[in-house]
Parts: sequence; C-alpha cells; structure tokens
Amino acid sequence: VQTKFLQNASLLAQGDVDIGSYIYNSQIRSGGNVIVHSGGGNRGGSIVGGEILASESITARLIGSATAANTTVGIVADPVSAIKLSKLEKKIQQMRNSIDHYLNMLGIRAFDSVRVKSILQRSSEKRRSQLGGLIAKLYQATRAQEQMNSERTALIEENNRIERSGRINAVGTIFSGVEVKLGTENLTIKKDLTHILLYLDNQGIQYRPMR
Repeated sequence: VQTKFLQNASLLAQGDVDIGSYIYNSQIRSGGNVIVHSGGGNRGGSIVGGEILASESITARLIGSATAANTTVGIVADPVSAIKLSKLEKKIQQMRNSIDHYLNMLGIRAFDSVRVKSILQRSSEKRRSQLGGLIAKLYQATRAQEQMNSERTALIEENNRIERSGRINAVGTIFSGVEVKLGTENLTIKKDLTHILLYLDNQGIQYRPMR
C-alpha cells in the first residue's frame, strides 16, 4: 500500500505500507514494513497518535510528539498468521470438548489404552460393539488434537521469531510517552530519545543508537 499520508484512518495490509509524509491518529496493521518518508513539510516523516503495528519493521523520523498523547508502535505477527492462530485455538478447544465428552461416556478421565482394553473385556458383546465406535471416535479426536497442537506450536514459534527479528527505527526522535509493543512485551518511553533502534531480546525491549 502506498499513499501520501494517513489521517484518522484504519488500514489492514498483508504487505508493506509506504507513506509519503505522515501518519496521524490512525490504526495501521501491516504484515510487512511501515515506512514513513519525510516529505510534506514539518509533519514529514512523523507518526503521531493511533496505533501502528507491523510484522517486520517501522521506520519514521518522528514517533509521537511533545504535545500529543496516545501513540503506540509495535512489532507483532502478521494479520494472516494471527487470524490463523485464533481459528486454530478455537478448533483445539472444540476438539478438547469432544474428547472430554467421549471420556465421560467411557467413565474415564484420560485416554489410557490399558484402561480402555479393560473396559472392553468387562463389557457384554452388544455393549462392546457400541463402545468400539465410541473408542474409535476418541482415538481419532485425540490424534486430530495432537496434530492441531503441533500446528499451533509451529505457528507460535514462527510468530516469536518474527517478533524477535522486528525493528522500530526512530531516525529522528521518539518522544516521551510513546507506547512500544514487541511481541508480548510493552515499554513506555520515559524520555525523548534520538536516532535509536528498538528491538526485542531475552531481557525484553531494548534500544541502541542506529548505525
């Protein structure tokens, strides 16, 4: 997405967002980079107000301002990945509910092949036939849950990798009061900082001079 400026706007983009002059009081979610160029006078290169979230990097001359409040910038997983993870979480919960239902019908708390075999051996032939279908459903649901849990783990690991590789570049000044989000970590800028790069490591959100 390319545009001259954004003001009082909402934007969701799977890729990069390239702004010619400034972003003011807007909600931006980008699956790539957000770059604000320094065209268009005094406002050029600024992000003031709103919430700007990207998956790779944010670069601007000015972030926040000395007078305006409520500016948030952050690096988070891309929107498509976030939606996919949310849907997967719902499916896992639904599958967990199904497994609990099957377990309750069998009178056991967890899937245990030895216990299931014992239940079958003690049951009548007619009852054994009924239980066989139930056990098959329980087994299939358990396998499906394991697969979905593996997919969930892989998605979370990839999101964590993205968040740790992301960067916020304040080419000029990032002002006191700006909220910074990197993954699940949050930082409020306590004093004006100039020409810095913000990033995430094992100790949380860090910053250093831009090279």
